[in-house]
Amino acid sequence: MCGDLAGLDKYNYPNLRKLVVDCSGGAKDRSRMIFLELVEMFPLVVCLKLKSVEIEAATWLTLSTHSHITTLRLWDIFINSSVASGFWRACTNLERLDLISVTVDGAVLDD
Repeated sequence: MCGDLAGLDKYNYPNLRKLVVDCSGGAKDRSRMIFLELVEMFPLVVCLKLKSVEIEAATWLTLSTHSHITTLRLWDIFINSSVASGFWRACTNLERLDLISVTVDGAVLDD
């Protein structure tokens, strides 16, 4: 799976600035894990609010060995979406994640 993501770095999507995911509203542990992995994979700065703690990640990290295939599916749909907010729809459709909100600063992703 790592090979599939090898060409994706912060320079591929310059218009996407920040993704904010709020998992403080009773999200399940599996949901938290998926988004912690998303933070590690994300090409730019990601701010994850988890139990009132903000974690910022600006470094490019590959998928870890314990990653679930669902993570890759979420990622594929996100990067192929013409509108960044489509990521939220993808999350709810695939996993029905119990999240308070997902907001994106940065307008539209380039296909």
